[in-house]
Amino acid sequence: MTVTDVSPLGAAALLYAALEWPVIPLHSPDVHGVCDCRQPDAGDPEKHPIGKHPRTRHGLADATCNTETIRRWWGMWPHANVGIDLARAGLVDVAPDSLEWFAEFTARGLPPTLRYASGGGEGHVHHLYLRPEGCAAYRDTHSGEYDVLSAGYAVAPPSVHRSRRPYTWLHPSDGVLLNTATVAAPDWVVGMLNARVRGKQARTDQEQVGDPPVDLHGEALERWHGRLFAVRPDGRVNRSDSLWYLAVGLLDAGCRPAFVEQLLAETDVRLGWTKFSGRRDALERYRVIVEHAVAGRGPGPVRIRSQRVATTDQLDLFLTAAQLAEVEDEEIRWYAFGYLAGGLVTELDGKVKQAGKSTFVSALCRCILEGEPWLDQATRYAPIVYLTEQSAPSFKRNLKRSGLLGRSDFHILLWSKVRGWKWEDVVTLARRKCAAVGAGILIVDTLGQFSGVRGDGENSSGNALVVMEPLQAAAADGLAVLASRHDRKSGGDVGDSGRGSSAFTGAVDVVLHLQRVPGDRAGKERQRLLEAISRFEETPEQTLVELNEDEPFSYRAIGDVEQVRSVRLRQEILANLSVDPDLGMTISDLRELLSCDRSALSKALWELMKDRLIWRTGAGKNGDPYKYCLRPQQEADDDE
Repeated sequence: MTVTDVSPLGAAALLYAALEWPVIPLHSPDVHGVCDCRQPDAGDPEKHPIGKHPRTRHGLADATCNTETIRRWWGMWPHANVGIDLARAGLVDVAPDSLEWFAEFTARGLPPTLRYASGGGEGHVHHLYLRPEGCAAYRDTHSGEYDVLSAGYAVAPPSVHRSRRPYTWLHPSDGVLLNTATVAAPDWVVGMLNARVRGKQARTDQEQVGDPPVDLHGEALERWHGRLFAVRPDGRVNRSDSLWYLAVGLLDAGCRPAFVEQLLAETDVRLGWTKFSGRRDALERYRVIVEHAVAGRGPGPVRIRSQRVATTDQLDLFLTAAQLAEVEDEEIRWYAFGYLAGGLVTELDGKVKQAGKSTFVSALCRCILEGEPWLDQATRYAPIVYLTEQSAPSFKRNLKRSGLLGRSDFHILLWSKVRGWKWEDVVTLARRKCAAVGAGILIVDTLGQFSGVRGDGENSSGNALVVMEPLQAAAADGLAVLASRHDRKSGGDVGDSGRGSSAFTGAVDVVLHLQRVPGDRAGKERQRLLEAISRFEETPEQTLVELNEDEPFSYRAIGDVEQVRSVRLRQEILANLSVDPDLGMTISDLRELLSCDRSALSKALWELMKDRLIWRTGAGKNGDPYKYCLRPQQEADDDE
């Protein structure tokens, strides 16, 4: 085998693969002893496994002996440490972490075998044995004392320890593995591992086995250690359900779904369950468990769709237009007709502190929860999960004014409670809450605050798509998603007014823009122009709405914008004309008084004359222009 075309670490990985020991690339410490993953605690050995955790998405489940994959990995990461999959390699790693435990294990009996030093100091020596038949696959770990591992992975030479000392082979002394481990693990090691799997303590101090990578408490911690698990009717461990409950605990603790998939794969081996660990579709099955946990679907059989691998079968994924025509249309589940529906993402844009977006959305929520019409259209009831950037006192005041305070079907997540969280984790939490309470609607107010993408970052289409992807996943759950965004300073038309990249708008189904009525005067302060762009014809393009003066606040539609403007213009004309012909007003007089468009004014005057509400004098030429007056009431009544 030629290994000169890869780094020394890559060459070692290829050598282990030739011995049929599956390997994975691990992160490694930099010159300062900081893990090159650059996570927040990457330099703290008390909180972070520096140079010891996998680089690949599925961790241990990605371990392989495939030389092409190994060359690709170490081509990308030439300094990656090397991990060996112990269970699949059939190995047991006995590794005392101190001189005291090295002496203890030596006294118990450590037959000569392959050995290497970890770089952690005196006493840190790994002994590799064959895993004999009947020996459980398990990880018995005690930080600072010892590790006895027949599952999971072992960091192998010439990996670099956080101390910057390399892992080094002690036997054979030249470091060349001409022979694999040929000595079986001693009986006391086998007995220790089997006792752990059976739930018995092999030691008398009752210490916990293996620390979780996140802060777990109560039942979640007991499930992590395998002391609490689901049971089948015959008394055996229900492994699928147990993995689901563990996934729920890890998600609740803030783990990302992809990381939970990795932890389930490792736990399945670590606890000796091996429910899916030996299957070709193992990664897919762990992913399904996590998806069920995220969506709030209870534990049960883990079923996956068979994967199409033949090219001819993959072509069946395509449909003709004729075939698509035969697909039955799905009814859109509108919660607010034309604006908010299950499976769709709606964006609401408006000026900061001017448009009244939060008041608008709160009023919408009250109508949905009370079953009242919204803008003269029917609503459909559903519990609501609302993510707000406001403080508790501020939002409480908003809810009181909207008539929502005290409701048990309106669930609130304050931004201050998840400050510093990753955006996708916030959405995952919100999706799980929706599933737990049966909510049909998820509202994010505002998107910029919760996603953490602000300033120049909003202008990146890549950032925009990353931000929108979790919301699209929530919509795929069947949720109606509404996300509010602030307008840019310069404003703009509906679809263009929101701050940042147009990719935000491109990723949604309905775009709403709320603004004050342009040129509004006294008496119109509570009116708003609601504009929309939508994939659905049910959504009105323009609606003039008005906020009522009394609590609880609500909006009502007062007509199509052009229609309403025409009616209001007619009303203002009638209010300013006199019945006295000597006080008649010309078009120029009315334009100056009402500040309106000449064509709109001419149309309104003609309609009023047609309705015999006004009349005019004059010849309509220079020196004798038309002058408009009100028709006397008696005369108008006689005409009728």
